[in-house]
Amino acid sequence: MVKCFKCDKLLDSACEGIDAWEAPGGGVLFDGGYNFGSRIYDAMIDGIVVQIIICDECLEINKEKIREKKK
Repeated sequence: MVKCFKCDKLLDSACEGIDAWEAPGGGVLFDGGYNFGSRIYDAMIDGIVVQIIICDECLEINKEKIREKKK
């Protein structure tokens, strides 16, 4: 199980046998690896990648703060 970055809600894995960090049930995994400009996380400098999970409810409540983009 993992916790939502915003509200600390516990989330199980979406698929049996897969870690919740790989497939959070009811949440979205954000991978912030190579962020040029961050003084805290920039894998190009120190090799450290940050990942956060935010539950669907927090995303829905905060939609006005989200940039949605189609590929």
